[in-house]
Amino acid sequence: MKPQDILPLNYWLRTRIKTSKTLLIYLVMNLLIAASIIVYAKGFGATAFVSIVHLTIFWLAYLSLYELGYFHNDFWSLKKEQESGINLEKQAPELFDKKLLYLAVVSRLIFSLSLFYLLDFLLAPAILHELFIILLIIFLAFAAHNTIAYKLRPFSFFLLYFGRYALVYPFVKHEFNSLVLFYIFIIPALGYTLIYTLSKNIALSNLSKLLPSDNILLVLRLTLFAYIIAIPISLLLQLEGGYILLTLSACYLAIDLTFAISRFISALKQSFSHQNERFHIHTKFSHDCDVEPADICLKALSCQVKKLYITDHFETFDRWKFQALKESLNEAMHRHDCEMVAGLEYDVQGQHFLAIQLKQYVGINSEEISSLPVIKANCSTLIWAHPHFAIRQLTSKTYLADMLKMMYFCDGIEWLNVKSSRGSSYHWRHALISFLAIGIFGNKKLIIGLDAHTLKDWDNFSPAIEKSFLAFLLPKSANQAARAQTS
Repeated sequence: MKPQDILPLNYWLRTRIKTSKTLLIYLVMNLLIAASIIVYAKGFGATAFVSIVHLTIFWLAYLSLYELGYFHNDFWSLKKEQESGINLEKQAPELFDKKLLYLAVVSRLIFSLSLFYLLDFLLAPAILHELFIILLIIFLAFAAHNTIAYKLRPFSFFLLYFGRYALVYPFVKHEFNSLVLFYIFIIPALGYTLIYTLSKNIALSNLSKLLPSDNILLVLRLTLFAYIIAIPISLLLQLEGGYILLTLSACYLAIDLTFAISRFISALKQSFSHQNERFHIHTKFSHDCDVEPADICLKALSCQVKKLYITDHFETFDRWKFQALKESLNEAMHRHDCEMVAGLEYDVQGQHFLAIQLKQYVGINSEEISSLPVIKANCSTLIWAHPHFAIRQLTSKTYLADMLKMMYFCDGIEWLNVKSSRGSSYHWRHALISFLAIGIFGNKKLIIGLDAHTLKDWDNFSPAIEKSFLAFLLPKSANQAARAQTS
C-alpha cells in the first residue's frame, strides 16, 4: 500500500484499472448501459442528464466503499488462500502499514458519507432507499465472496456484478418492463462471471482454450450476441422498453468495431518495431531458389539487417535435409555477423504457414487442417503467410469454418507480402484477413514478409511499403527507415 492510496478511488485505479485504456473500457462496459437506459427512458433532455449525474455521484460513493472490499481481499483473503494452497499463481498479498490503512478506510467513509449526504438533498427518498438496499446486497455478496468455499464464489461474483448494473433500476423502473431490465442486467453479469470462473480455473477449464485472449472482448461479444437474440422476442411480445436492446446492440457493435480497429492499427505499427529483422526468406534448400545462405547474410548486412527468419518450402524436406539446412545456416552465421533462424513454410489446404524457429522437422498431411496445431507445437511462432480467400467459396460453411480455424491457430499474420504486392490483387485480402483475425480473436502479431527467392527481391521492401494502401496508417519513420535500409 502506498501513501497516495489514502485518497479515495486511488487504490482501485492503481491496482485494478492501471491504464487509461482499461478505465475507458470500464466506463463503457458499466456506465454506458446505465446512461443508455436512462436516456432511452427519459429522452434527451435535462431530466435524463440530471438522473445520470445523480447515478454517477452514487456510483463514486459505491466505488469508494467497494475499495474496502479490495483491502480485505488483497491484505487478508489472498494470504489465507495461499496458506491453504489455493490460487498459488495469483499475485502475492499486498503489504500495508496499519496507519496508512486506517487513514485510507476513514477517508473512504468520509468521502462516501459526504456524497450520500449530498444525494439526500437531490434524490427522492424512495429512490435513495432502493439504492441503499441494492448497495447492501452488493456488500453482503462481497463479504460472502471472501469467506465461502472457492467453488461457490462464481455465485457471489455474479451477485456483485448484477448489483452493479441494477443500480440504475430505481431511476427507470416506471418506464421499463421489469423483465427487459432484468435481462439487460443479467447478461453482462453472466459474461463477467464466466471470465472469473475460467480465470480461477474453478470450472470449464477446457473452454478457456477456445476463447479470445482478451477477456473484455469476450464479455462484450457475449452481451452483444444475447441482446441481438432477444430483440425479436421483446418486439414480438411488445414489452415496454424492448427497443433499448436494439439501441444497446448498436452501441456495443460500434464499440467492438472501434476496439478491433484500434488493435489492428496498433499491431500494424508494431510490425515496424523490429526493423533489423526480415521474415519469410528462402535459400537454395527451396526448390524455387538457388541463393546461398552466406550470400543472403551479406545482402542483409548491406541493408543493416541483423536477424533473418529462414522459411524454406517444406515439400522437399525430411529430417535429414532440415538438419542440413540448420548446419548450412550455422556455417553462414559463423562467417558473418548475422543471425539466421531456421524454419519451414508449410502448405495446409492451399494456405501457407511460416513455422518460425522450428525445433525439428515435422511431416504433415497438407489436406488436414488438424496439422496446424502439430506445427504450432514444434515452433516458436506460427505465421499465416500471404493469406487469401476465394470469393466464390465464401458461401460454403466448411470453407468459412476452416478460415476461422486458421485465424485461431496462427500466432500472427503476414499483412504485407513484398513479393505479391508487386502485381497481385491479393494484397488487400492479406490485410482484410489480418483485421478479421485481430477483431475476432484478439491480439495477433502482424509482420511484413519479404518472400525473397532472389537477392533482387530485397530491393522491393521499401517500394512495397510505400505503395501499400495502408501506408497512411504507418509511422512516417517506418517508410524513411525502410527506404534508408534499401538504399
